[in-house]
Amino acid sequence: MSGQHPGVSGTSNLGANVTTSGNQTYTGAVTLSGGTRALQGSTVNFVSTLAGGSNALTITGILDLDGAATGLTTLLVSDTSNLGANVTTTSTQTYQGAVTITGNRTLTTTNSNVDFDLTVNAAILGDSLTLAAGSGDVTFDNAIGGSTALGNLNITTGALTAGAIKAQGTLTVTNSDTSSITGVISRTSYACSNESRQRYLNPQRYQYFYRQHND
Repeated sequence: MSGQHPGVSGTSNLGANVTTSGNQTYTGAVTLSGGTRALQGSTVNFVSTLAGGSNALTITGILDLDGAATGLTTLLVSDTSNLGANVTTTSTQTYQGAVTITGNRTLTTTNSNVDFDLTVNAAILGDSLTLAAGSGDVTFDNAIGGSTALGNLNITTGALTAGAIKAQGTLTVTNSDTSSITGVISRTSYACSNESRQRYLNPQRYQYFYRQHND
């Protein structure tokens, strides 16, 4: 299926790929069927829920997610993502563009990797992120909260790889494999009491609390 600017006001059962030169807006609930699905457009907006039907989804373009995404095997987004709802997959989640967290969001996989290739920021200062990857690895290739800090950041993972992290609340890491945070952990004008340029986390649970420096 191809076109310019399809907008669907009712429910959608996507049993084929969709390519448009403009935006795709799905106002009603969306169900994927029949196998791996590819949606290509300027922006793909899910206003309501997205039910994966145990299928994989690739989005070539910007993702604007306003309703919960469940039942996907894998999710891959080539451009920026505005995550205004939770995402659950049985396999990997890959976000190749910058990610904005809108509200308090949870990204869940079944012991599979979550990869962020560019920055991750809150839409509004204090929006929180929970990553529940089980034994899967979580990788941040760029800064977290660099322009707009997250509230709390909770991560359950095999190995965590991250650079600079900025959050308002706590950073909680439960990791089953050796992990590395190579940047500064900070809270806007505050600094983490465990601040380090390079910190290796052996398998266990870490929680970072923030305090104001008096120096």
